[in-house]
Amino acid sequence: SHSLCPYCYNNPPFEGLETLLGDLSVGKANKSGGMPCSLCPHPTCRHSMIKLSVCACPECNGTLLLDPVSAPKWRLDCNKCNCLVYLPQNSHRIVTTDEHCNECGSTILEVDFNKNDTPLKDGATLHKACVLCDDLLHSMVEVKHGKSFFRRTGKSRGRSG
Repeated sequence: SHSLCPYCYNNPPFEGLETLLGDLSVGKANKSGGMPCSLCPHPTCRHSMIKLSVCACPECNGTLLLDPVSAPKWRLDCNKCNCLVYLPQNSHRIVTTDEHCNECGSTILEVDFNKNDTPLKDGATLHKACVLCDDLLHSMVEVKHGKSFFRRTGKSRGRSG
């Protein structure tokens, strides 16, 4: 199940979205007819894939999206696989911008480092950069894989009466 986006509830994305997109592997609606925000192409919703996408996933053909509720352990989540990219932990705030990298096309991130633990010169805290091309930002990320949640088969633990 997915939480219901208040913006998309009041401003529904598009009638016949799946027909419009065809089989572009952008994602299908779930069994209950909804779509998670990480797959929604709504152009003006601040929770949509359009606003939060950063770059292509290195593991699959998905997209890495900034998880805005992951603070203070900021991360990028793939919308198709369990790839996670952990961003600098000494950040107060991280947001996507409307700017794109001239070299790779990724979305530029705006990182606001904590003033007591900033890696920037002269105690500066604000840094706008591409997570792939900027040496400082790229050196501070860590790629991991999340846990897959599935029901195990076999013996149950505990008493079975």
